[in-house]
Amino acid sequence: MFNTAINPQTVKKPFLLRLKAFQFLLLIYLSCIDICM
Repeated sequence: MFNTAINPQTVKKPFLLRLKAFQFLLLIYLSCIDICM
């Protein structure tokens, strides 16, 4: 994972995927809070 940080082009895509996954998890987390409340 660290050796890909040298090349900006290989870093961009995994970063975007991670960001989308994070937003997806955040959405689930917030909807769970809404259901619990």
